[in-house]
Amino acid sequence: MIRPYLPDAFATHKVEAMVKLLGLDPLDAEQWDFLQSESTQDLQAAPGSGKTTLIGLKLALMADAWTSPTRGVCVLSHTNTAKNEIADRMGLLAAGRSLLRYPHFIGTIQSFVHTFLGLPAVRAKRVEVRSVDDATFETAALRLLQRPEYSTLRSYVGHHQHEGTGIVTGATFTYQDGELAVTGAARDLPFGAQSPSGKELDHLKRTLARRGIFRFQDMYAIAQEYLARHPDIAAAVTTRFPFVLLDETQDTSATQHKMLDLVFASSSTVVQRVGDTNQGIYSDAASVGGPASLFPLPGPRSCRSAAASGRRSRPW
Repeated sequence: MIRPYLPDAFATHKVEAMVKLLGLDPLDAEQWDFLQSESTQDLQAAPGSGKTTLIGLKLALMADAWTSPTRGVCVLSHTNTAKNEIADRMGLLAAGRSLLRYPHFIGTIQSFVHTFLGLPAVRAKRVEVRSVDDATFETAALRLLQRPEYSTLRSYVGHHQHEGTGIVTGATFTYQDGELAVTGAARDLPFGAQSPSGKELDHLKRTLARRGIFRFQDMYAIAQEYLARHPDIAAAVTTRFPFVLLDETQDTSATQHKMLDLVFASSSTVVQRVGDTNQGIYSDAASVGGPASLFPLPGPRSCRSAAASGRRSRPW
């Protein structure tokens, strides 16, 4: 990889100067290793070890040495709180503030998927995005359910009350066998996809999609379809971001892991992940179908290639 930053970005004298400028405590050996590493790696950080401070320090060093006007650092986290904390730290330094604008990106994994994959994919279908929000989708779905063409599905909902309502309000796109399929919030529907209720649920979901109303989870399936049909998209994203820093890795869900692997795992992008496995909120976070997702990795990262499909994109 041709560095998009000065070769002495992590030189010892620069690290020491930045530590002094930020008023930080002296670094231990592991912290030095992480700061000066320019290759893909994981850092397992214990609670209270100051991982966010360490991330901020590394980003400050990179910002001070960054030279490319079109390629940037991609900083991802699980929560807006963590994202805001990193952004706030960068805003305190003149060099750091450069990371808050193009070509860099600091945001949640959800916002990354929205910005670079999901929303462009929807717009490519000539659909104007009105909302990506579970609560808005729920309101719109229940309103649409009252129309005559959904009488069978409405009858099912009436007989099963809350369970049935949840199937409608939780109707979600998943990427299956090269197509976007409609499932319930728990993935498995209580009726067949080709049953009258199944067909009506599918029609209701796609009607709302054509109106630009989506659930958060839909964006991952839509993004996955987009990547499969247009493999050049992943190449464009990895060219834009030669360096990715992922915070709160232990909180990354299986779906999020899979999406990040599809984009970055087979590329030359340097991906450095920081987290604490003892604080994970997802039981499946480290059990995705490939070694690239395991955290922390015991050695050099293994890469998985994303299968590409030449099939034409299906309209909603």
